[in-house]
Amino acid sequence: MAYRKSAVEIEETYQNYNEINEIYNFMRESKIKIIKYNNTFDSAVQNLSSYEGFMQIEDGYLNLFLKKPQEKAKFVLEADPKVIQEAKELHRSNMENLMIKLTGAQNKIDLDEDDGVINDQIMDLEINQLKLYKLQKSSLSCRLDRIKSFVVGGYSSRFWAMRKHINMMTTKDMDNHGLPFYSWECITLYLENRKIYLVIQNETIMNMFIKFLINTLQTVDGSKDSDIGIK
Repeated sequence: MAYRKSAVEIEETYQNYNEINEIYNFMRESKIKIIKYNNTFDSAVQNLSSYEGFMQIEDGYLNLFLKKPQEKAKFVLEADPKVIQEAKELHRSNMENLMIKLTGAQNKIDLDEDDGVINDQIMDLEINQLKLYKLQKSSLSCRLDRIKSFVVGGYSSRFWAMRKHINMMTTKDMDNHGLPFYSWECITLYLENRKIYLVIQNETIMNMFIKFLINTLQTVDGSKDSDIGIK
């Protein structure tokens, strides 16, 4: 009995190690899609309150890269769903034509596929051909050991402050634009003096990132080193 129990424990440890190792490799090799929300709502000090982009783990660092719109980019009013749809269709048409021109029809990329990871080929077309945005490394990029804790869900101040905005959305607003995010897509990283508010819309990748943080911070409650002394 003791042998069987030990064998089961060894097998579980081995499987857990393999899973964590696969997650670490994925985090290093992939550009994970994110939406980063700024700390403030004040439009006087910023043009946008959030940015799409990606994060990637490299050499002990959490690197955040944000898509900053080009100065001559065309903006549309979100209140007009018809204009938005036309802009989306034009962008899609431009992307498809560019991909066929540059890569050939046989190598066409599926624009509808969204696995939560940045496609380098699409990003290159958007930056260098369509010139929709430029990538900028966020000042919140940091060493992993600077992360003191994390909170999953819409409970931290930045996300919680948006609850009134979300509650006041009409059915028409939700039909046209959808909700800005769901609670389970939110995660807040706490540094010494700053906070990083991220939305990760891919559920599988969010689960992987949480496991990555749990293992990296050695935590049982979200706070760094809280598993010390726990067997």
